[in-house]
Order: sequence, then C-alpha cells, then structure tokens
Amino acid sequence: MSSCSAPTDGSASGGSRPVSPIRPTRNPARKGSPLAAASRIPLALDLVYVDRDHRLVRQFSQQGPAVDWTNNVQTVPPPARAGSREALLVAGSSNLAVLPSANDAVHNADRLDVFHVGHDYLLPPWNNPRAWQVVHTRWVFTCGRATALATTLVPGLDGVAAASGVAAVRTADQTLHTIAQDRARTRLKYATLKRTASDWETAQGPTGELPLPHRPERGDPLTAWWMNLQLVATVNRVLLVGVLATGHLGWSTYNGTAWSDIAAKLAGFTPGRPLCLARRGAKLVDVFGFDEDGRLLRRTLTLLDKGGCGAGSLLETLLTFPSCREVGPALTGSATSWIPPRTSPVRPARPPGSGVRAAALGRTLRKSIAL
Repeated sequence: MSSCSAPTDGSASGGSRPVSPIRPTRNPARKGSPLAAASRIPLALDLVYVDRDHRLVRQFSQQGPAVDWTNNVQTVPPPARAGSREALLVAGSSNLAVLPSANDAVHNADRLDVFHVGHDYLLPPWNNPRAWQVVHTRWVFTCGRATALATTLVPGLDGVAAASGVAAVRTADQTLHTIAQDRARTRLKYATLKRTASDWETAQGPTGELPLPHRPERGDPLTAWWMNLQLVATVNRVLLVGVLATGHLGWSTYNGTAWSDIAAKLAGFTPGRPLCLARRGAKLVDVFGFDEDGRLLRRTLTLLDKGGCGAGSLLETLLTFPSCREVGPALTGSATSWIPPRTSPVRPARPPGSGVRAAALGRTLRKSIAL
C-alpha cells in the first residue's frame, strides 16, 4: 500500500525562496490567447493557454514557485472528429474554462478539467456549423503527479459559438456541468458528466423570452443573444449568468431537474466585456463588470429558498434582483451605481460591434475566419 506525501519547496525554515519567471519559450502563446490558472493543492499550480499552432498548452509547477516553469510544459494533442481530415484546434475566439475554480461547489484536487471550443478549419465549407464543438481535456493526478490525460469531444455541444465561449462548473456531487450557445445564437446547449460515468448526457438548456435588440430597424434578430456565459455552483443550485447583446444581465438556475426560465434585467453592463463573479456564502453572488464608459458596476443576485417545490413550480425564477446601494454618481437612465476607481481611470470599453473577432491562421489551406 503506497502513501502520498505533499511536496515541499524547501521554505520551511522561513528563508526566502527564488522565484522563476514564466517564459513559454518552448511553446509561445498566440496573439490574444486566453490564459487560465488553477491550484489543485497549495503547492501545485497549473496554467493553460493556446500556442501559435492553436493547440492547448499546460505549463505547471509541482513544488511551488522555486521550480523552473520552462521545463514543465505539455502540449495537448488536439482531438479529431470521426471522418474529419484534421483535428479540432482551439477556435480563435474561444475562452478556456478550467476546473477546479472558485465557482465550484466542491474542490477536487485529483482532477484538472479544461473546456474550450475547438474548430476544424478544413471542414468544407469553412463556415459549416459542424466545424465547431466543445472539447474536454482531463488530467488525473495520483500523489500529485499527472497519471492520465484524455481529450474528448463533448457530444451534443457541436455547432456552438466560440465568441460567447463555454462555461463549466463542478457541483457538490462531483458532476460536471457545461453549457454553450449555438452558432445561430438562438438557444443554449447543455450537457453533464457524472462522477462515475464515462459518457456525457445532454439535456434541455435554459429557455425563455429574451429582450428585443435596441435597433430592430437595422435588421437585428428578433431576440437578443448571449455575449458570454458563466456558471456558479452552490449547495443545491447551479446558476448561469451572462451579458446579453442588448446590455441586459441574464440568468437562470438549475435545481437538479430542470432549468428555470431565463430572466433578464437591464443592468448597464457593456456587451463587449466579460463579467467577474464573486460568491458570498450559499445565497449571494456579486456580479462585476464595466459599462460603456469603462466604469465598474456591481450587481448582487440573491438565491431564494424554495424548499419543497412541486413539479408545477420547477421553472420559476429562483433569483431576486435587488437594487444596488448607490456608491457614486448615478448613471443617467439607470438604477445601477458605479464604483469609482481608486488609482487610475479604467480604459473606456469599446461599444458592441466595434471589435473584430477573427482567427488568422497563416497556413496556405486556412483562412482568416471571423468567429
């Protein structure tokens, strides 16, 4: 019977320890690469990013900052779709959702799970929705060392929009929940993987009426769409939060059986920037983001107790949206308050639609594809 001991970095005596710079010289990151980090145990750090060949890279430290990061670099072979001529690389506008995270209901020190949107750039035609699919990369650790690596395609989460990203979270029963938006921006796709299961299960994602765009006369779709997605797990709920193209804050909750109807409220957030979530206890989730002028906004979602819900009330909205206490000059036409910066002003956020989401691959057989 073997036993595991926690690695040490030689700092028990209280002396200073050298800090090694993180230089991904072996696998330089592509321009605009997403970057995500996770800490499974106190002396283990994992960084994931995308290199210039659009492959997922893990750079890690097993014994604290004294370890030379440049010697601990692992490039993940991209998975291939059945019948495809090439593997699915990381899509140009995809994010990286890494677990464990602060949004999980339970911490799992023996797993590192990374989700992203993969793209087959050689699947004709180049804008075929089947070319995009959510990819799940999993490391399993024994005694602090990676002993297994597996990369799979999440079934049912194909034809998804890379620009709105993929959200993932782990609940108290060790089930993985992941959600993404289809490329037509008309619905959300949802899948789960139980702790003891080997196959993903797809289910109905959140549904409901979304607000109308501000400029329907310009040919905008009939309803808004999600610009970004995030999941938070509490003791008995999964919360989906994101910004809609109209600037509304959208949310929905999952109680283990069904998702509630999507609720939306105009909160002043710019659609061009992601949100930052902070969970306080089991019932409060603070939502931070920027408005169109670059000012920091805060909203708080409160999870209500709905014990003993019957089948007829499973789709009720289980969140309230209280007004924020004003901490600065009120915004014109909005009840949202802003938080003044302490040191330097925040760079103004770009208005929606001013940026170009594209992946320029520089290979003869590939094109610059707007994602």
